[in-house]
Amino acid sequence: LKANPGRPAVGAVIEAYVTEGKGVTANVLVQGGTLHRGDIVICGTAYGRIRNLYDETGAQLSDAGPATPVEITGLSSVPQAGETLHVLPDMQRARLIAEERERKLRETALLERKHVTLENLFHRIAEGQVKEIRVILKADVKGSAEVLVESLRNVGTKEVSCRVIHSAVGTVNESDVLLADASDAIVIGFNVTVESRAKSIAQEKGVDVRTYQVIYTVIDEMKAALQGLLEPEEVEV
Repeated sequence: LKANPGRPAVGAVIEAYVTEGKGVTANVLVQGGTLHRGDIVICGTAYGRIRNLYDETGAQLSDAGPATPVEITGLSSVPQAGETLHVLPDMQRARLIAEERERKLRETALLERKHVTLENLFHRIAEGQVKEIRVILKADVKGSAEVLVESLRNVGTKEVSCRVIHSAVGTVNESDVLLADASDAIVIGFNVTVESRAKSIAQEKGVDVRTYQVIYTVIDEMKAALQGLLEPEEVEV
């Protein structure tokens, strides 16, 4: 087996973790080139300048050639085991590549896990993917919340039931959206606003958040969604 020690280093992340004092630490096997202290590296969505290189005994090194296992510090985040480490010429390029990879991972995650929305509800029911519509309800007063909970229970059909898994008084907040994300639920706000942080998280995670001022509109839209007759919502940005 041969390797060129004169080229920018390439290696494989064997293990990575966070340690007290050192911060993000990765065990890397250098496969080609020579890795130097101070090199700018990227591995997956993690990047940074190597602050320290350690050998298997914990002694500091100034560089590591091919087939050398080393422990490195200075990365921005914990990389996944198996990621390939590359040395890059400048920090800006490393950061841009890492951010682009992060964006693609988020998009892939959203595609893999598409939440139930009122628009895709009928299609998901037809495919047999949905047997229960879960709703998180926030209202301006307790009386409205109680009426809506009872009304939504009666919206269900033989094939699909409607269950309010959480109802409370107040604005739609970050916790409501995170609960909806975890339980694959729809968030309904009645006569309340949606906090800006909750809006951005809902958009990022693909959670359906809807606000209403009239109880009958909530029920009519839910019935229309169950029958596949809901008009698509137009959003102007």
